[in-house]
This record gives sequence, structure tokens and C-alpha cells, in this order.
Amino acid sequence: MKLTLLLSLLLPLSAQTLTLPPHLIRLFQFPSPEPPPLAAAPSAGIFLFAMSAITGQSESWTLETHNSFQSLEDFDAAQPRSPKPDARTLLALHRQNWSYRPDEAILALRKARYFQVSYYRTGLGSESEFAELLNARRASLDNLNIDRPFLVYQVIAGAPSGTYIVFSPLPSLKTFDEVPRRVNNPRPAARPGADVTHENILFRLDPARSHVSPEFAESDPAFWRAK
Repeated sequence: MKLTLLLSLLLPLSAQTLTLPPHLIRLFQFPSPEPPPLAAAPSAGIFLFAMSAITGQSESWTLETHNSFQSLEDFDAAQPRSPKPDARTLLALHRQNWSYRPDEAILALRKARYFQVSYYRTGLGSESEFAELLNARRASLDNLNIDRPFLVYQVIAGAPSGTYIVFSPLPSLKTFDEVPRRVNNPRPAARPGADVTHENILFRLDPARSHVSPEFAESDPAFWRAK
């Protein structure tokens, strides 16, 4: 009984402050330099992070957080039926075992200005090669004591099977000046038959088109409340 009461008190707080990696994300990808403005603020516990690409093709993403499929269903049911213009929509699940210091990644998100996003596609039976690549990336960060945590999400709908997205929040682009080049773009040892491709994209966070809770915004109000 006491445990149930404790969880009932902690879960709403966690939802408001985003202290844990979201179990589920919905990602909207727009072929335009800026994501569209919010039609309305989402319900409590749901965060939206809007970002614009500063490398690669001109595009923008909006990342929507959920802790359950029920949350997604309830939120989706409350939205207008008109689709988001020209958006490609993905659903992805958090992979705790492949993420690197995920709790620290959520803390880093509060002070983030940019995202380094690695977009991976793996062939049939190539999950072990992908795991090896992530292990090499984590080992490089550990060996050099580099503070760059990341979250790994596996796409389950909206893209081919074997698609993974790695999000690393960055407080500034100058973090790339502080580490060796091999850490910025790590490569695992070559293996016969390996079938993993990836693309690195840098995004700038857009606070005016994002939506976070007041509790979350208090960590950096000058940024998150800028409109």
C-alpha cells in the first residue's frame, strides 16, 4: 500500500519534470527549415521538442514524448483530425540497454541548445553489428572521460525495420572542439558482412516552437521561455 502511494506521488512529478527517458516518442519530420507552430499546448506530462537541421538537407523535426501507448492514444484522440502538413511520422521505443547514461542525458536536455542525431539503418540479422558500434562509442566516451550521454530509440512504425535513432543533447557546438575527432564520429572495426549505415545530423533546438512544463523550464528560463 505504501509503495503504491509513493508511486502515485512520484509518477506525476516525473512526468512534469521529465526525470526519466520517455518510454515512447513520436517523431514528426518536416521537409522545411522550421517546424510549424503549435496549434495548442499538449496535455500535462507530454513534452514537445522542436528542432531545425543545421547540417544535411533542409528539414525540421518535432519530438513528442510519451510514457505509454495509452498516453499516445489519449493525446491523439484529443487532436484535430487534420494531418500535419507534409510530415513523416515515426514511433520509436527507448532502448535502455543501448543508451549511454540515459538519466544524465535527460538532465543534459534541460541545458541543451543542439542535438547530435545519428540515424542508423541495419540490415536483416545485423543487430549485433549495431550493438558493437554502440559499444565502441560508449567505450570511447568512457576511456576519454567525455561527458556526452545519449538515448537510443528503436523505430517500430513509420520507417523500415532495423531503423534506430540516437539523440545526444549538446549545450553548445564547442563541445566538438574539446574532444578528439574519433570520438565525434566513432567507427567500429570492420567486419565481413556488416550491414549498418548511418547519417549524423546536427539540429538546433527551437524553444519558441517547443512545449515543456513550467518545472522543466525553470532549469533554464531564459532559453525555454523565449518566444
